[in-house]
Amino acid sequence: MCDKGSAIMTPTENLCPKGSYCSTVSGSTLQYKCPQGTYGISEGAIASSDCIACPPGFVCREGTDDFTKYPCPQGNFCPASTSIPTKCPAGTYNPSVGGMSSASCVT
Repeated sequence: MCDKGSAIMTPTENLCPKGSYCSTVSGSTLQYKCPQGTYGISEGAIASSDCIACPPGFVCREGTDDFTKYPCPQGNFCPASTSIPTKCPAGTYNPSVGGMSSASCVT
């Protein structure tokens, strides 16, 4: 469901930018950011379903257009659709970026 409070008016003749989708309601085109845990790699998306689930090992905050810029930081792991990295369990750490699961954390 769209959060109408975050909509931005977009001229109809412009393509919706990467990281967002645009829908037309009553003749007005509204722009929404792709939801957290997803990214939008293509211009011209028209629905939130055009936003793609963030792959494991990366962080996709609202409006992400290129997930490769945001690898999961050291000390954390990021399963698919992550918007906030998960800290490694107590007594473990992840020495590398791009951790995809708790198995990335070592004692």
